[in-house]
Amino acid sequence: MKRILAIFMIMSLAFILSACRNNDVETIRFAVSRHDQASLAIIASEMGFFEEQGLNVEITYLPSGVETFQAVISNSADIATTMDVVVANFGFAEDLNISAVASINTTASTSIVARRSAGIESPEDLRGMRLALSPGTSSEIYAMNFFDMHDLTDDVEIVRMQANTISAAIISGSVDAIAAFGPFLFNAQTALAEDAIVFNEDIVFDVLLVANTNFAYEDRDSIIRLMRAIEMASEFASENMFEAQEIIARVVNLDYEYVAEIWQFHDFRVVFGAESLDRVIAIGEFYMDDEVNRGRPFPDYSNFFDFSFIEELRGD
Repeated sequence: MKRILAIFMIMSLAFILSACRNNDVETIRFAVSRHDQASLAIIASEMGFFEEQGLNVEITYLPSGVETFQAVISNSADIATTMDVVVANFGFAEDLNISAVASINTTASTSIVARRSAGIESPEDLRGMRLALSPGTSSEIYAMNFFDMHDLTDDVEIVRMQANTISAAIISGSVDAIAAFGPFLFNAQTALAEDAIVFNEDIVFDVLLVANTNFAYEDRDSIIRLMRAIEMASEFASENMFEAQEIIARVVNLDYEYVAEIWQFHDFRVVFGAESLDRVIAIGEFYMDDEVNRGRPFPDYSNFFDFSFIEELRGD
């Protein structure tokens, strides 16, 4: 009887200690872009994969990778989903305290939407037209590459605006075309209906997990577990594609048919390697020509990349 009582007391104590540990779990502030490019982070949250990894993750949804990145550097978020373009652009700033730890999507979903009623039926018809883009995002880099591919550089009038206002510009007719992604692309296509024509080239970008360096150094285990939860989301999306698409359609407020259509442009995997760094360096060369960056040294982007997290994850 005493032995049974002792076992019961040990089990009770273990339960209490476990409960205390769970109550003491530090909240991870995770800034996530509310669009399809950040699908794995959204799925991980919706499916409870963070909790399965013993994490208390507080998600804050923001319009684009610019805002999520700013949340990390302002210390209002510990980690964020953002685009390689954003890292390349902000890389020219001094004392940037960030660490990119993984890519969670290699995507070619950024596109140009134009109005047929403006006489646009082919890329060449953009010559002399007004095109809106969002500076510092994949919208800008996609447009510049697209112009170069179709010999349109300097032949298109560029209108720069925030990502969350870009679809309204083409809907109102104040511009003839936009370079956009996610819900902004969807809103424009939906509103224009038959008047919309879409130009999509195979220009890829990385959706990165970027952490505050101090957080990454002090709470390495939490980042590994967060990455593991996102990898669970990757497996779920691969094995349950329709359900994954339904989650993204609901959370991002997109039509399911649209999500299913653009799914092919995403490669949802947790990876990280030299090719991600090379893409950031190539984009940085574009931003080197910005007037604000002239005279500044070219960033050593390798300082912002920490491949040890993916190596540890793969070593599990």
